[in-house]
Amino acid sequence: IILCTLSFQTGVAAETLMGFKEANLYSVKIKTRIKYPFFEDSRNSRSGAGFLVDRERGWVVTNAHVTTRNPESISVKFKGNKRFDADLLYVDPYLDFAIVKIPKSEIPEKTTEAKLACNFNPSVGHPVGAFGHPFSLSFTGTRGIISGFYLKRGERKIQTDAAINKGNSGGPLIDLRSGSVIGINTSGYSKKKAEGIGFAIPINFACRILNLLRDGFDPSP
Repeated sequence: IILCTLSFQTGVAAETLMGFKEANLYSVKIKTRIKYPFFEDSRNSRSGAGFLVDRERGWVVTNAHVTTRNPESISVKFKGNKRFDADLLYVDPYLDFAIVKIPKSEIPEKTTEAKLACNFNPSVGHPVGAFGHPFSLSFTGTRGIISGFYLKRGERKIQTDAAINKGNSGGPLIDLRSGSVIGINTSGYSKKKAEGIGFAIPINFACRILNLLRDGFDPSP
């Protein structure tokens, strides 16, 4: 029994290491400035995470509340590289989903695209990792499981106990068994009221939008 337990723990540790190692290559840090906000937004600066999904087109996905609908400027930074300007390509405030377009010339040579698990059917207890920049602690990973699913007013989100804090928004929720991205980290309950309750947008919603855009269709709801 002891040997089996040690073997399982070693396997989980190896999967976690690989998942976060890959995330370092496709994740970015995003900073947005808002001068003329829409009603739902405010005039300020904000930061979050994102990840590269299409190297050829320069597409990075993140949350709509990271980019807002009318940013004055957006800057993006890969790990170990300088910041550069980017443009907002698509935003869906209802899904809290956005696509940022970056210059292909600014993508580092060793950068990879995130593998999206578009057909993944998550189950409670599945090991996952959240990756992002909580409280400016850049390129940080936290580990947990899928705890459940949030279904309310037409919204569907993955619930996880992997720590999701300010700065994780827009980063990948990673399946630690395959290394694929299964969600986009978006929010968490206040630490004053709860512990270990965070949420991510299922990646299949993003896959559908990305496929429509690639085929030349408008995916706006």
